[in-house]
Amino acid sequence: MKAHLNRLITRVLLVLLVLTILAITFCAINMLGAISKALAGDATSYTLVDVQPQGLSDFPIGAVVPYSSGTVPAGWLECNGQSTAGHTELAAIVGANVPDLRGEFIRGWDHGRGVDPGRSLKSVQGQSFQSHSHPFTLYSMSGGSIPQGGYAEINMNWANGNNQAAYGHSTSSAGGTETRPRNYSMMYIIKAE
Repeated sequence: MKAHLNRLITRVLLVLLVLTILAITFCAINMLGAISKALAGDATSYTLVDVQPQGLSDFPIGAVVPYSSGTVPAGWLECNGQSTAGHTELAAIVGANVPDLRGEFIRGWDHGRGVDPGRSLKSVQGQSFQSHSHPFTLYSMSGGSIPQGGYAEINMNWANGNNQAAYGHSTSSAGGTETRPRNYSMMYIIKAE
């Protein structure tokens, strides 16, 4: 009796396994059909142009979002320093004006981490260029001459019978009008309603 019960359970499990495999196969075939229709340009397929922004109302008031359109959606304001008049909940969070983020990079608040200490939330920080140097090594030459030319002028001092050289060098300036990482421009908007 026990052997018969074991065979019955095994058969039921095999039938369930086969049905599961068939169901997965059916779903995969339907999904592949939908993908092939979309790639073929079927009228029921969707392109990126057809997609409309959804869920922007789910953000809390005061949330700042990079937005890839030049038109501000309803319930939002461009972060251009404009007044928060008429938006009391937003004014309670950001003050009398929204932040002016045009042309700015947003930096995460340090909040005790120690990477950017001493900053308060919503504070502005001016540009800075990290201190660094461009070291070089001058090798003295005994009894010989140090070649002149290139980027340096070398003055020889033969006092006390020693070859001594004074070497001065400055690098050429290079670069643009600011220090910045690679970037992609978008419009920052803030949830107002």
